[in-house]
Amino acid sequence: MAILLDEYREWNTPVVGAYLLWRFSAGYVNANPRHTPPPFLLHCVVTALLRGRAYTNAIDHSLSLHAFAMRLVKDGYADKLETLHDRVKSFLDYTLQAADMAVYRRMLTWDAESASLVPLKIGKVKRGTAELSKSVQRLGNRAERLGKWMGPLELSTIALDLGVKF
Repeated sequence: MAILLDEYREWNTPVVGAYLLWRFSAGYVNANPRHTPPPFLLHCVVTALLRGRAYTNAIDHSLSLHAFAMRLVKDGYADKLETLHDRVKSFLDYTLQAADMAVYRRMLTWDAESASLVPLKIGKVKRGTAELSKSVQRLGNRAERLGKWMGPLELSTIALDLGVKF
């Protein structure tokens, strides 16, 4: 029950989502050969991937996006890939709120031309602000890892590996 309560507290605010979108975007841009930002649709996918234990366990034990998808199948969670597209749609409102919060907090900026969220550099945290919990830091590391995995890939490869439609 305590795990469920912690997860509720973490995900009940778009501020956590904003941080995760920023970490994902930063990882993506750094890994992308042209240093282009990820299309917004990928932020929606990442939000869904970071909100499930089967997904996060597979992220922790994989070295690439393809290995992640294969790990889910190997661990008996093929159904998680089959339903990922529906999960993405169900978290769309939350992802939009998180994106708005990230833009408001100057973590990301919209690039209307490419429909992308561009990560901005963030200075040091001011004194007196709350530190991130260990679990949110772990989620941030996972988000950045997903960005590094997806950055060098074409959108079609990502869609094929994860079974989502763009």
